[in-house]
Amino acid sequence: MILQVFKLKKQIWKEMGTCFVALILCLWIAVILLKLWRADWHIPFFYQGDATFYSMIIKGINDNGWHLRNAFLGMPWGTELHDFPIPDTFHLLLIKLMTLFTSDHALILNLFFVITFPLTTITALTVFRHFKISPLPAILGSLLYTFTPYHLNRSENHLMYSAYYIVPLMIMVILWICVSSQEANKRDRQCLILSLRSPKFIFSLVICVLIASTGGVYYSFFSCCLLLVIGLILAIGRRRFRHVLLPGVLVAVISTTMMANLSPSIIYQLKYGKTSTAQRIPAEAEIYSLKIAQLLLPINGHRIVSWKQLKDKYNYNPLINENADSALGLVGSIGFLTLLGWLLIRGVDTTSQKADDTGHLLSYLSVLNMSAVLLGTTGGFGALFALLVSPQIRAPNRISVYIAFFAFFTVILLLDRVGQRFFRTRGWRVAFHMLIVCLIVIGVLDQSSEYFVPDYAGTQAEYRHDAEFISQVEATVPPGSMIFQLPVKRFPETAPIERLWDYDLFKGYLHSQRLRWTYGAMRDREGDMWQAWVVAKPLHEMVEIIAVTGFNGIYVDRFGYADNAAKLENDLASLLGTTPLVSKNERLAFFNLSAYQQKLQERYTAQELQAKHEEALYLPSVSWDSGFYGLEGAPGGKWRWCRSTGQLTLTNWARGVRRVTIEMFFATATEGNLRIESPSFSEQVITKPELVPFSKTIEIPPGKYTINFASDAQRVYAPPDPRVLVFRVINFKLKSAD
Repeated sequence: MILQVFKLKKQIWKEMGTCFVALILCLWIAVILLKLWRADWHIPFFYQGDATFYSMIIKGINDNGWHLRNAFLGMPWGTELHDFPIPDTFHLLLIKLMTLFTSDHALILNLFFVITFPLTTITALTVFRHFKISPLPAILGSLLYTFTPYHLNRSENHLMYSAYYIVPLMIMVILWICVSSQEANKRDRQCLILSLRSPKFIFSLVICVLIASTGGVYYSFFSCCLLLVIGLILAIGRRRFRHVLLPGVLVAVISTTMMANLSPSIIYQLKYGKTSTAQRIPAEAEIYSLKIAQLLLPINGHRIVSWKQLKDKYNYNPLINENADSALGLVGSIGFLTLLGWLLIRGVDTTSQKADDTGHLLSYLSVLNMSAVLLGTTGGFGALFALLVSPQIRAPNRISVYIAFFAFFTVILLLDRVGQRFFRTRGWRVAFHMLIVCLIVIGVLDQSSEYFVPDYAGTQAEYRHDAEFISQVEATVPPGSMIFQLPVKRFPETAPIERLWDYDLFKGYLHSQRLRWTYGAMRDREGDMWQAWVVAKPLHEMVEIIAVTGFNGIYVDRFGYADNAAKLENDLASLLGTTPLVSKNERLAFFNLSAYQQKLQERYTAQELQAKHEEALYLPSVSWDSGFYGLEGAPGGKWRWCRSTGQLTLTNWARGVRRVTIEMFFATATEGNLRIESPSFSEQVITKPELVPFSKTIEIPPGKYTINFASDAQRVYAPPDPRVLVFRVINFKLKSAD
C-alpha cells in the first residue's frame, strides 16, 4: 500500500514537472516569436479588421454587461448583435470574468490571445500523456501543435478560432470511442454500456458542451462529422448498430448546446424577421476550402529564401485566401503523409483485439485524417453540405486545426515507440532526447517567420493619435453626446471604402468613455436604413436632420474618401461656419454642431423643432423605386412621372407598427385604370387629365413596406423628352396617424 502511494506521488510529480517544462518553453517561444518585449499591453497587438471588432465586443461586454446589445453604438437606436451571433459562450464568459478585474479592452484582448498558447500546450500535452507518450515527445507534439501557422496568423483577427485548445480534448473523446469499442468487442458485449457514473462519459459530455461553446459553429460541426464517421465505420465493420449510439449521443449534446448558445438570436429573428446579415452562398465553401498542396507547402514568408519563393509562386494560383494558414510545416507534413500511407497500405482493422496499441491508434488517426481532408478539400463533402444543407459553413479549410493534431500525434507516437525500442541505453537515450530538442527548434522555426510578428510601432502610433483625438472631441461636447460618423459604412462584413477597412469606424467608440456613435447599426435594421436615408439627402438637409435628431457632432474618417474628404469638409465648414478639429496624423476630422443647433433654435420654434425631431426619427422614409422618375416642381405643386408600373417603398425604422396617412393626387393624359397593390390593401383608381385625389391610412410594420402601381393609360409623348411618361403622382404627403 505504501509502495503504491509512493509510486502515485512520484507519477504526479513527474506529470507536474512535464507540464511545468512545457509551459515554460511555450511562454518562452511565444515571447521570442511574437517579440512581445516590443508590445504595449494596453494597446492591441492588431488594430485593424476583425481584431477591432473583437475589441468592440470586449468593450461592449464591459460597458453593457453582455455583448448582444450595445447602447453606445448604432445611434440613435443602439446596436443589436442578434443577427450576427457569436456562439462562443464559454470564451465570452471568460472575457466577462476578465472585465471584473480591468476595464481595459486592449489589455483583455492581448491577454486572451496570449493565454491561448499555454492553454493549447496543456490540453495537447494532456492528450498525448493520456495515450502514454513519453514526456519529451509529448512536449514536442504539444509545442508544435501550439505554434501552428493557423494559430500565429489568425491571432487576434480570428480570436475565437485562435482559441482552439478544446480541440485536442475533443479528439481524445473520439479516440476513446474507438478504444472503448475495441474493448467492448474483445469482451463480446451485446451493447455499449453508457454509465452516468463513468468518469470518461461525464468528461466526454463536458468536452462536447465546451466544443459547442467555442470556435464558432466550425469546431462543433467538424466534431460532429468526425463522431458520425467513427460511429458508422465501427457499426459497419462490426455489423452492430450499437456502435453508433455513443457517437450519436455526443452529437446530440453538441447540437443541443449549439442551439442553446444561438437561442437568443433565433428568438430575436423569429420576432423581428431575418436580415441579409451573414448570409452565405454555397460557392464560398469552394472559395475558402482546404487544399492539400497548402498543407504540405512551406508557410508564407518562410525563413529559407528558396522555400519562400516556392510558396510565393504557388500563391499566384486562384482561391488563395485564409486557407494559406493550413500549412503543417515539415514535421506535420511527415505525419500527414504517414497517415495517408498507413490508410492506403494497412487500412483500418475494426476487428483487432488489441485496444490501444500503436497500430490501432494509427489506424483510427488515419481514418479521422482522411475524413477531415474529404470534408474540407475543394469540391469535398463540405462543399456538398453547403450546397444541399446549409451554406453557413463557408470555410471548411478551418478543419486544418484537426488535421494538424492528427499529424503531430502520428509523428510523436512513432518517435516514442522507436525511442522505446531502439534507444534503451543511457547514451542512446541522451542522443534521442537531443534529437527531440532539435526537432522542437527546427519545427518551431519552420512554422513561424517575421510575417507573423505584429507591427507594434505602427499600431501604437496610430492608437495613441486616435486616443488623443477622441479625448479632445469628448472635451468639446456634453457627456452622452451622439456623434454621426462619415462615411456611412454598413455593418458587418462590408468591403473597404477607399482606404477605410471594415470595422475601422469602431475606433471612435474604443477610445471614448461617454460618447455614442452611429457606426455598428445592424444591416437591414432600423438604424442601418435610417442612416442610409439621411446620407441620401442633400448636404444641408442631412446636417439639419442630424442636428434636430440630437447629434452633437460629425466625425469624418478621411480614409473613406478618394479626395481625403476635402470637398465634404469644405462644404461642411461653409455650411456650419466653423473649422473642424483634426487629429495629429490628419486622418480624422470632427465638426461640432453646437453653434449650428443654436441657429436652428433661433430659426424654428420649440414646437417646430420637436415636430422635425419626430419626423426625422419616427416618420417612415419614402423611396420612389423602379418606374418613377425624379421630382419636378412648379409654383402650384410638385410631382413625379412614372412609367406604366412603379414602386413606392416606405421604410419603418421603429420596432413597432407605425400608423401613417399617405395623401397624393394622380393625373394621366387620358382616362385609365390605376391599380394600387400593397400588403394591406388593394384598390383601383380611375385616373383622368384632372387631378384625382387619393388618401389612405395604413399600418406599417418594422422594415420595408412596398406599394406597387400599374396604369393602363396611354403614354404621354413630349419630344424631345425620351422618358416613358404614363401617369403623375402630385403633391405626395406622408403624415403620422398615431
